Amino acid sequence: MKLTNSCRAHMIPLLTITAALFLAVTPGMYASPPTDAPPNISTFVLYAERSVRLGEHNRVGEEEDEDDSQGDIGVRSAAASGGTQVMIGRNSHLPEDRSVFSPSVSLDDDAVAGNLETDSLQNNGGHFSSQQSFPASTMPSLPLAPAPAAGGPAVTVPPFQTVTLQPGSYGDLVVGGRVRLNPGSYSFSSVTLSNFARLEAEDGGVQIAIAGAFTTGKETTISTDSDERADQLNISVSGSDGATGTPAVTLGEHSKIRALLAAPNGTISFGEEMHAKGAFAGFDIVADDHVDFDFESGFSASSATTHGQQQLVLQTPTSAWRSACRSRTRKG
Repeated sequence: MKLTNSCRAHMIPLLTITAALFLAVTPGMYASPPTDAPPNISTFVLYAERSVRLGEHNRVGEEEDEDDSQGDIGVRSAAASGGTQVMIGRNSHLPEDRSVFSPSVSLDDDAVAGNLETDSLQNNGGHFSSQQSFPASTMPSLPLAPAPAAGGPAVTVPPFQTVTLQPGSYGDLVVGGRVRLNPGSYSFSSVTLSNFARLEAEDGGVQIAIAGAFTTGKETTISTDSDERADQLNISVSGSDGATGTPAVTLGEHSKIRALLAAPNGTISFGEEMHAKGAFAGFDIVADDHVDFDFESGFSASSATTHGQQQLVLQTPTSAWRSACRSRTRKG
């Protein structure tokens, strides 16, 4: 198709404006319209009171997945002192059409993110779509972790065995094989899954309240039955981190979880090469390298509570982040 002189005359100013807008984009930032909608707890795949720290090669929402697997990431409160509150590691990819909310954000080399709603950005070679100020006054509260009922009998599931539990109040749950939970509400003093153990929620909805720590070994599976959505398994941990910095929730390397998991008083630590599907909220969140997150279901606004009980002072990555993430034996 040939253009008339009149068409060319009208296109030149348009091309000039387009080029000017392209050149005006901040280094590391690609053009994408920011969102004006206030943050809502139901849209977050990772949400923390104090900090979110992602290792290298993390992913939120696979490229071939639908948009509903791509949630927001956020931190609710500004820390009284300390370092950056959301740290996105080298070559980690966050959805380009979703937002990161935090008083401060750092992007490592070749990290990719969408809209950054932050008042302090440290960009060390990352890429993002746009930047807005942090909406401190409209950040939602974390989900509630209700105090569980008084303890009952302890339960131990030996390796290679399956035990099915009925709703009720229990002491410590230690699983070496497979535990299946019938629909209903459960409370445990603590939950520990050994390497390769499985915790499965039967169809119909399961709610688990844990008073102390929730700890898993490597290659464990925590999931709903029959491919039910993540909101059919709700796990709340009311415990806080141990005196030596042990996270309230430790999920071992190469494990899989499909659930809504809230630990508003403690840290959720994701091991290397995990796959986590659902939504996750903690006082702090740390993820090792090569962790894949997929958003599903999301928390309800009715689950909101006040902030966790730990002091809002950040520890340095060498003491907090690496004590949670790098304490595991690293592969060559």
